[in-house]
Amino acid sequence: MYSAVTALGLLSLLLRLAAGSPTSPAAHTTKLVTFEDAPVSTNPLSVLLPEVNPVGNYNGLSWSGFVFAGGQGPIVTGVIPHSGSHFAGYGLGSGAQGLFGAAVLTPLPPYKTFSMTSLYFGCVANTVVAVPGAVVGIPAPCQVAFIAYLPGDATPRYEVPESFGVMNSPTMKMTQAKFTGEQLAGVERVEIVVYDNGLPDGSVVAALSALLVDDVAYTLNM
Repeated sequence: MYSAVTALGLLSLLLRLAAGSPTSPAAHTTKLVTFEDAPVSTNPLSVLLPEVNPVGNYNGLSWSGFVFAGGQGPIVTGVIPHSGSHFAGYGLGSGAQGLFGAAVLTPLPPYKTFSMTSLYFGCVANTVVAVPGAVVGIPAPCQVAFIAYLPGDATPRYEVPESFGVMNSPTMKMTQAKFTGEQLAGVERVEIVVYDNGLPDGSVVAALSALLVDDVAYTLNM
């Protein structure tokens, strides 16, 4: 009897092991976000804008303030996505920055912090419209500040400045921003602020500039 019970118990254990158990998220998960799986816009304003779908919760981060953009055709004038045809925009098509909230990145549960490695970005005057088979925009010079906060801190840990310059060309490639050392490592929140070169804070033109980002590389941390 004992042998039979023992055998049955062992068999039950082996079956449970074979079936496996729920997999816990990895302690560190690396992402390269290209936005190529952006949803197709059903918004009636799409006759004026490429896409106006908020990015929302996406690839382990909350993308507050960002909307999906691109995917409507070749770039005639404007900033060219670094890869594919999609990217994300802050202030794009909203008439002014902040319609969809401030530009803030935060990790989603179960992750507690994230470390941003790099991204590609560019700026356009906020006049992007969709025409048959093309996207039209005006590249604009800008300065961008990436402001990082550690968990529980109200004071920024780092403020990393980057700039996007415009040459005399109807199209511009995105600029890469690389974050090294502890700049954007192990942070709970990253705020992104856009400035226009040579323009005073709060100017109407500055408020109408849009930031475009693509190929965003980061690691989510438990």
